[in-house]
Amino acid sequence: MKKSALLLAIAAMLSFAACEKDPKPDDNGGNGNNGDQPTAVVKNVFSVAADKKVSIATGNLQYQASTNTWRIAPNAWDAVKNGNVNASDTYEGWIDCFGWATSGHMGYYPYTVSASLSAYYHEGDINGTPYDWGVNNDIVNGDQTDAAGTWRTLTYNEMEYLILNRKASTLNGVENARFAIATVADQPGIIMFPDEFEMPNDVRMPDYSTINEPSSYLVNMYSADEWAKMEENGCVFLPSVGCRNIADNSIIVVDYLGCYWTSTFIGDQGDGLTRAAQLWFNPNLVEMGSAGIQYGRSVRLAKDLD
Repeated sequence: MKKSALLLAIAAMLSFAACEKDPKPDDNGGNGNNGDQPTAVVKNVFSVAADKKVSIATGNLQYQASTNTWRIAPNAWDAVKNGNVNASDTYEGWIDCFGWATSGHMGYYPYTVSASLSAYYHEGDINGTPYDWGVNNDIVNGDQTDAAGTWRTLTYNEMEYLILNRKASTLNGVENARFAIATVADQPGIIMFPDEFEMPNDVRMPDYSTINEPSSYLVNMYSADEWAKMEENGCVFLPSVGCRNIADNSIIVVDYLGCYWTSTFIGDQGDGLTRAAQLWFNPNLVEMGSAGIQYGRSVRLAKDLD
């Protein structure tokens, strides 16, 4: 009897242990995603319409003619500035100031510098077409290369929604904090805050009076280390690197004016210029506008999110 009772007790203990070790059908092993590695949370998320979100490249688009290489600038504040006057089909340096729709498709090359309208595509919007820099080209992005079509240029309506109309987090008491004029690593420009954002604990808030309003570049000033923490939380920075004056190929208003192409064609507005839409900003304004397609502007690509 004693031997039988002992065997029954051992069997019961083994049965209980087996029940404890076997996971429930919906148990994911404790890692939160059914046995796979945890998925990184994407914080670089920006609404460009009520039903559309994108991630924005962390640096401006750059091109090297000698190797026919496109890349996203390694740092948010990187800018070629006056070095863009060296643009040519053999130039070994990088350029980041482009005439509109100069993706290389159909002979509209990124190093084109010409006052002639025929040197540039001018038949309509480039959204979703190979005339868009991101659609047509592989883009080096850090230690990886993204296939052509991974990135694209925002439309006028998307850029306007991004800067002026989207809903976003409350920051330093300001609801829907979308942008702030600032200086990052000694480079003037504009910070764009993602839809959902928390300021890193050890980085000072932007002044409330500068959020969603034009302001001096000298109010919100951040070091490279501080920026790294803000970028990790989803912010992007567009440097004010000036633009190209087609009359003499000079780069003007460097460190004061920021000009960024969209994929939207405007056409002739009666002033003799065939125009495309742009975002432009300085300490006195942040608004949508347009520029002659021959004039060099910066390009900041975006990537659609599901």
